[in-house]
Amino acid sequence: MSCVASNTEKSFFWNGLQFGFVGEVDGAIKSAAFIETPNDNIQPNKVIMTISTLKDLYIDQLQDLYSADKQSLESTRKMRDAATDSELKQALTNGVEGIQEGIDTLETIIKSHDADPNGEFCKGMEGLVKEARAHTLDADITDDDVRDASIITQYQRMTHYGLAGYGCLVAFAKRLDLHSDAAKLQVCLDNTYGGDREMTRIATGEINKAAAA
Repeated sequence: MSCVASNTEKSFFWNGLQFGFVGEVDGAIKSAAFIETPNDNIQPNKVIMTISTLKDLYIDQLQDLYSADKQSLESTRKMRDAATDSELKQALTNGVEGIQEGIDTLETIIKSHDADPNGEFCKGMEGLVKEARAHTLDADITDDDVRDASIITQYQRMTHYGLAGYGCLVAFAKRLDLHSDAAKLQVCLDNTYGGDREMTRIATGEINKAAAA
């Protein structure tokens, strides 16, 4: 298959995807790279980074989790405001603080590797945030205890995404002998585990019982 574009054009579209010219010699296009569009929620005309090594993948996943945490932070704030149980509200407040600490840690680590923290947009968390809103804030739930139970469900789904992300990053950092990074990320992983266990305790203690009444 081939695509035709004039030498004055900086990019072209093929099958709905935008590509940008990377190199040109004597008027001939030598290579092109896929460019995410504004609809992909990444900076327009951003050329996707080539991943060739474990270090490249490590940076990519740091950026992905940084984006995920930023999205989940706002969602957690909204669910906290919608919660009615005082213990749940406090747990979600603690969650907001923990997520912010994770964001700060990830930003520091990413910048220490001369990378842009905003280099990725996490579409996985985007979907989870949409689900959380649909099943807590926008849902027609008439019982406060049932809504609280749903909030815990959606929060834990986002938390488990974070657990997977931090777990992989700790493993990558250790393999790459990035011991300082690994130690910082392990703290984030442990804190995330702690928050998840606290939500399970609250749910199985009173929230689910009240919702079933």
